[in-house]
Amino acid sequence: MTNNRRRTARSLTTGDIVILTIVIGVFLGASILGGAVLWNELNPSKWTAAGWAAVGAWVAGFATFLAASVALLESHRARKSAESALQQEYWRVDIGTSLRVLDTLRSLVRYMDHDLNGVIVGYRGEWDSAQEAEYGGPDETSPFWAYHWGKLNSVHTAVQDYRAEIETAGLSIRTPGLREALNTALSTTGVIEKQLNKWLSDIAIEDQINTVLGEVDEITKNQDLDDIDKSPERVLSICARHAQRTMLDAAKFSEVVNPWRT
Repeated sequence: MTNNRRRTARSLTTGDIVILTIVIGVFLGASILGGAVLWNELNPSKWTAAGWAAVGAWVAGFATFLAASVALLESHRARKSAESALQQEYWRVDIGTSLRVLDTLRSLVRYMDHDLNGVIVGYRGEWDSAQEAEYGGPDETSPFWAYHWGKLNSVHTAVQDYRAEIETAGLSIRTPGLREALNTALSTTGVIEKQLNKWLSDIAIEDQINTVLGEVDEITKNQDLDDIDKSPERVLSICARHAQRTMLDAAKFSEVVNPWRT
C-alpha cells in the first residue's frame, strides 16, 4: 500500500483564494476612497518634489504590503503542507502498527486451529473412551481431570499473552477506523478468554466442556456457519478469525485523517 494516492495537492485552496481576495479588495477600496477624498492633495499637477517623494514612499509601502501579504499566504500554505505531512506520518505509523497486530492475530488463529483443537478433540476422545469403559467415565480420583485442565490452562495462558501483545502494540493507534477495529479485536479475544475460563471451571468440577457462552454465540451467529462448525472444537477459531478479518478490513480501507480532531 503506498502513500502516493493519499497526498494532498499543493495548489491554492478555496480558503486561500478567499483570504487573498478579501485582503486585496479591502486595500484597493481604501486606496480609491482615500484618493477621492484627498484628490486636491494628490493631483499630480500640484505636486512638488516633496509630493513626489511622498508618492514614492506610498508606492514603497504598497509594495511592502503586497510582499507581506504574499509572505502571509505562503506561511499559511507551508503550515497546511506541514500539517498534511504530519497526518500522513501518523497514518503510516498506525498502518505499520496494525500490520503487527494482524501478525499476532494470524498467530492466534493458527493456535486456535491447531493447539486448542487438539486439546478439545483429545479431551472428547478420552471422555468417550472412558464412558464406554466398565466404570462409566472418569471419577474424582482419575488423573483425567488434572491432565486436561493443565492442557486447557496452557491454551488459556497463551491466549492471554496474545491479547496482551495486541493491546500493547495498539496503544499508539489514533486513526479512528483502525482504533475501532483494534477495540473489536481486543473485545473478541476477551470473549475467547472468558470461554476458556468457563471450560476450565467445567473441568475443575469434573463436568464436560459443552457450554458455549452467549457472547460467543453473538459473534458467530452471523457467520453463516452450520452447527458442526459451531462445535467447541471450532467455535473459538471462528472468533479469532472474526477479529483478524475485522482488523484486515480496517487496514485495507483506512484513510489519512486529522489526528487532532479524533
